[in-house]
Amino acid sequence: MSTRIPPGPGAVPMPSRRLFVQGIAAGGVVAGIAAAGIPQRALAAASATPRLAGAPSVISDTRVELAIGESLANFTGRTRPAITVNGSLPAPILRWREGQTVDLFVRNTL
Repeated sequence: MSTRIPPGPGAVPMPSRRLFVQGIAAGGVVAGIAAAGIPQRALAAASATPRLAGAPSVISDTRVELAIGESLANFTGRTRPAITVNGSLPAPILRWREGQTVDLFVRNTL
């Protein structure tokens, strides 16, 4: 048989499982809404490099040149180094058909 020990003075009461799950769900919704607004704020904050966009560009040419480099980006209010591809963040999407021959040239400037 177990006995419950009442919490001492200043102790924080434990939330129920239902309240905990509701808090996690609400936090996920808030994080999703905040994440949707990050590219626009980052675009306004980082005026020069790298080129920020809401959606990555799509490359499907048979000859592709990629330059991997480092640029400063501001997503959270602090400027930090970020890895960029062709000077853009996010990196472009590479899309080809199965069996297609592609010439891919990568320049690493890190």
